[in-house]
This record gives sequence, structure tokens and C-alpha cells, in this order.
Amino acid sequence: MISGPEQQAPLEQLAGELPEQPLVLLDATCLDPPFHPWREPTPGADDPCLILYSSGTTGWPKGVVHSHANVASSLAALAAAWRMTADDVVVNVLPLFHIHGLAFATHLTWLSGGTLLVEDAFEPQRTMAAIAQASVFMAVPPIYYRLLEDPQFRATAKTWSNVRLFTCGSAPIRAEVLPDLEACLGRPVINRYGMTESYVISSLPLDGPWPHGSVGLPLPGVELRILRDGGAAAATGEVGSVQVRGPNLFRQYWNKPEATSAAFCDGWFDTGDLGHLDALGFLTLVGRKHDLIIVSGYNVYPQVVERVVGECPGVAECAVLGIPDSQRGESVAVAIVRSNPQLDEAQIAAWCSDRLVHYQQPQSVMFVESLPRNSLGKVLRRELQERF
Repeated sequence: MISGPEQQAPLEQLAGELPEQPLVLLDATCLDPPFHPWREPTPGADDPCLILYSSGTTGWPKGVVHSHANVASSLAALAAAWRMTADDVVVNVLPLFHIHGLAFATHLTWLSGGTLLVEDAFEPQRTMAAIAQASVFMAVPPIYYRLLEDPQFRATAKTWSNVRLFTCGSAPIRAEVLPDLEACLGRPVINRYGMTESYVISSLPLDGPWPHGSVGLPLPGVELRILRDGGAAAATGEVGSVQVRGPNLFRQYWNKPEATSAAFCDGWFDTGDLGHLDALGFLTLVGRKHDLIIVSGYNVYPQVVERVVGECPGVAECAVLGIPDSQRGESVAVAIVRSNPQLDEAQIAAWCSDRLVHYQQPQSVMFVESLPRNSLGKVLRRELQERF
């Protein structure tokens, strides 16, 4: 174990818990490196290149194994879609253990020959100063929300004359927030859809159109289909299971052959997401399969309810989930972060009664200080279910 003085205490504690005591080096300069002659590595296209772990919002994270071929294919397609060049300067405030910060921001910039400005973490003032030097900024919704709350953001954003591309991923920006954000930035936020297993699947085109709420068109080489529960193709506008196929897909889950086999069917990967296609082939997501709420046999998509509740005056943000109901199987529950502390359950019920059908309306409301999230800003609905 090699460590600096700041990590000495936790390192020594960890070393004491191991069955065999390791060599602990607090000063790496005291170790003479062993001699190994250099050799040029010669990996094959299908050899493992990278293992990233899934976000684990539905269970234990799985190690996603990518090959050199699918990494190269994915990054080349994304570079073409976003027109990345050696002139680009990309600000990266995202964690490097996740595919968004590591692959989409870092590897994509390196492949394009551009300049990468890496911040230790997101901090509004430092990040805004970095964006002023950049041409591309990639973020997740909570970052944009924090910027909107900063009193200097609106004036500062008007000075970002060199930024040609703002992107967002990992979760959708709230529909009621997006128009204000884009007005501040003076350009659209390019929404995209990706996964640890697939890199980027689709993106809004840089020149438009930008259908409201859509995650865009599949990248070159990526096939996408929407299936009904029985396996038939869904009609235009009909919600179904989102499946993808192409050279962008991972090769296996690390040491989990059963999970790998279950994830594919005739080369198609089941993303676990629900969505629909419009007449032009633009994809819109409505939620995850495991988040689907079934009330008396009716399907309720959390994002649909969240969009309505989120537009209610006094709601800062919300998360919708299903909880067991002895009569209806499940009922709709909503956790709300208030911007107006006077907002109460009766006001929420009145707002929803005119805007949602009866089985979509929340039967349980819980006001919370904040929503539990993982490191990429995804809401941890399991934690909310435990609270309910």
C-alpha cells in the first residue's frame, strides 16, 4: 500500500483488518522499483480494455467489461455526433469512477486531441470560472440545479461566448427547469442517453430539432427498438421496453455469466428502461422497468407524475415511487423537497386532481429536506421506499 500522510490513519486501520499484513509505504520514494524490461502491449480488438461498475440503483453494482473494439466504436461515434475536435476545451467536474466522467468527458477528449480541464469536484464558483475557458461542458442535472441557485450564474453565463456545447445525462433535467436553464445559457442543453453497458446510445442532434423531453436519435451503428411485453414491436408513440444492439455494447458482466446471458437476446441488450419513439425516430424515456408502478392493473410511470408535481408552486423537486397497497397492489407515493415551507399535502392533492387521472394521483406525500442520491445524482428510490 502506497499512501501520502493524509491517508495514513484510514490506511493503517484498513491494514489491521486484513488477514495478511501488507507492506505500508507512506513515502514511495524509498522503494526501488523492480527491473522489468519494457515491452509493447499487443491487445486484440476483443480483449478486455476496461471494467466499470454499474451505478447499483437496483441492487449490487456489477462489473461491466468493455473490449477495445467496443470502446473505440463508442467513442468514435460520439465524437462524430458531438463534432469533437482538437480545438475543444472540455471542463470535467464529474467523478472518474463513472462512465460519464471517465469515458464521455475524459477519453472522448483525449481521442479528439482536445484539452481537458479537470476539477477535483463540482464547486459553483470554480466551475463557472473554468467554463469561461471552455468550449464544452458536460454535467448531470444536480449540477445545473446548483448553478441556477447561484446568484452570479445568470450574469456569468452571458459571458461564456466560447462554449458551443452543453450536455446533460445520467438523469433528465426537470421539465419545468429546462426552459429557464436554456434561456440562461443562450443555447440548448443536448440531452443524451447512455449506460455503463453501452456508452452513449442516443443524443439530440446539435442542429436540432430538440423535441421536448427527448433523448434524441441513436448514434451511428446503434440499433434501437421498442418492444411490448409479449415481444412484439411497439407502435409509434407506444411505451415499451428499450432494447439496443450494436458494436457499442459491453462483452460481459465480470464473473457473472448468468447475468450476462440474461441481459441479451439474439444480440439485443435489454436496457431495463421504458420509452417510446416518435414518427421521426426520436426516443423519449418514461422510466425504469423496476420503477413502474401498477395501480389496480394500470401502469403509472413515475416521470409522468413527477413532471406534474414538479410544476406545482412551492415544489423544489420530487421523486415518485410505488408502495404496497393491500387493495390495489400498489399506490403512488411522492417525496417532496419544498421551496415554500407552507406547502402542504392538501395543496398537492388539489393540484394533482385536475392534472392526473385518479390512479396516477399520489396517495401518500412525504416532505423531506433532500432526496437521497448516488454520486451521479440519480435518486435512490429504495431508500425512499424504506422511509415510507
